[in-house]
Amino acid sequence: MPYIWKNPNWPDFKIEMNTLQKDYERYLYQKGLTDQAFSLISTDLRKVIYAQTLTNDVVSSNEIEGVSVSYDSVYSSVAKALAIENATTSKQDRYAQMLAELSLSVQENKEVIAEKTILNWHKLLFEGVSPAYRPHEIGEYRNGPVYIMNVSGSMKQDVLYEGVPADRIQENMAALMKWISDSQDGLPVVVRSAVASVWFVSIHPFEDGNGRISRLLADAIMAQNASSLRYCSVSSAILKNKKEYYRQLYEVQHSSSMDISAFVSWYINLVSDSLFDAEEICKKKIFLSQFMASLDSSEYNSREISMLYKLASGSFYGKLTSEKWCKLTKCQSATATRDLSHLVEKGLLRKSNEGGRSSWYYLNDAILET
Repeated sequence: MPYIWKNPNWPDFKIEMNTLQKDYERYLYQKGLTDQAFSLISTDLRKVIYAQTLTNDVVSSNEIEGVSVSYDSVYSSVAKALAIENATTSKQDRYAQMLAELSLSVQENKEVIAEKTILNWHKLLFEGVSPAYRPHEIGEYRNGPVYIMNVSGSMKQDVLYEGVPADRIQENMAALMKWISDSQDGLPVVVRSAVASVWFVSIHPFEDGNGRISRLLADAIMAQNASSLRYCSVSSAILKNKKEYYRQLYEVQHSSSMDISAFVSWYINLVSDSLFDAEEICKKKIFLSQFMASLDSSEYNSREISMLYKLASGSFYGKLTSEKWCKLTKCQSATATRDLSHLVEKGLLRKSNEGGRSSWYYLNDAILET
């Protein structure tokens, strides 16, 4: 089966908007619900959810490609950049910090997306990577062929897809950039995001990092229409549907037709699902705020209320020990023990089965389900 870029009509993609009407209406409806939910929370809380969404997106996009990145390190970098107060920080990881800065620059970009933008993303993506694990050309298009391989259990390698020949990358990328600029008034942002992503990954202009850059490109286009889309982690949704994601790409890249309506339909519904997830997160945050406001300050001290919020909001990572309580609340060991025992007695915290110094505490999730 020929690759899509061998089609004589490449890259004149066809999209039947009438077949996407129901998908698009669902997207608009869900976007409206999510926008409404986020309008009910404070600016500070929106900033926290934004930071968590960006972190999830960075970690998930890398995990799709089998690359492990520290969630805590990425979140620490994002929270610091967004000046989020009282955010629990961890030791800075240089690579995670670079990825966080890259994601933020993509989301906050107000300039026209150009070839130099894409090349700079690629440079930042690999800048903190050991030379042994990064491509030869960084911030530059590849100068040779690239193949997407499928390795079976017997280690037999099959070619799933071959990128556009190296000598045609420049003209193909120029055509893509022109389309992104010219299509702003002609197609809905979610459709433009889908087309640009599949177009880019079909060109496969780099030796490595094409999948991640394609998702950054999709995010950058979505970010041009801010609101609730800032809290929508498409990469997280793709990670949960990774097998289907690769199947959809395979179908497009081996199609004898330039009609990519089926992929765009799948993508729109993926974004709608992600928006629904964002709405649910927002609702939980609203309930959390109400729960925290219901705590009697005469019964719970400021240290207890502050730490309960960190645990319930997801801004505390790792295991909560007595030592961490002392450090975060700046209190003595005896005070920490008393605070923790009080919260366990009230049913807000639970204590692990480990004894002695190995003991740690966790939130009783039942309190947020009532």
